[in-house]
Amino acid sequence: SSGINAEYGHYQMCEVCCKQKGSDGEAWRALVQIRQRTVHKKTMFYVEQLILKHDMHRDAMTIREMEGGINFYYSAKNNARKMVDFLLSVIPCQYKTSQELVSHDIQSNVFNYKYTYFVEITPICKDEVVCLTVGTSRYLNHMSQIAICTRISDNIHLMDPCTLKIGQLNSQQFFKEPFSAICHQRQLREFMVMNVEVDLTAPAETDTQGNMLTEGT
Repeated sequence: SSGINAEYGHYQMCEVCCKQKGSDGEAWRALVQIRQRTVHKKTMFYVEQLILKHDMHRDAMTIREMEGGINFYYSAKNNARKMVDFLLSVIPCQYKTSQELVSHDIQSNVFNYKYTYFVEITPICKDEVVCLTVGTSRYLNHMSQIAICTRISDNIHLMDPCTLKIGQLNSQQFFKEPFSAICHQRQLREFMVMNVEVDLTAPAETDTQGNMLTEGT
């Protein structure tokens, strides 16, 4: 008769990893949580491409996709801080830090902590229609409060659809007076302008700032 030989192994962490385990039972030292509160992941996909392009994921122990973003787990705090600094340089975002005490050696008075960096990306994406606050509109040289986001880089690039005036906001300026999108890309429809005619009999029209849009006779 034939039989099947089965071997069983028991997984066990080394002593160093056991000391680094936190309340979640995992042996990481620093965590970077990247989140964005939007209805789609367009900007998040852009962030992933930047991370891969600059090889910023190479020091991560584990990478996990979470609801609303990505988690990067590191064995050293410096590697996590390097990721945060990179994100601050390429996209408009802000971050908060927290720490958890894992262990404490009374004899040597050495504390072992786990660090968490929560990175929040601005909820504005390319091609979205936004409604600016009054203060932000004044900062952008009285741009119309209804604007279009034309690009996301380390700044938010905006355009006034009435005057074609452009402006930029960095992360600090955005989070000082945050605003939201009133129309997302999925709600937009592309159309083609076939012809434009000027009505010379119509009276002159002006925008909200008093600039003349059309001239009548």
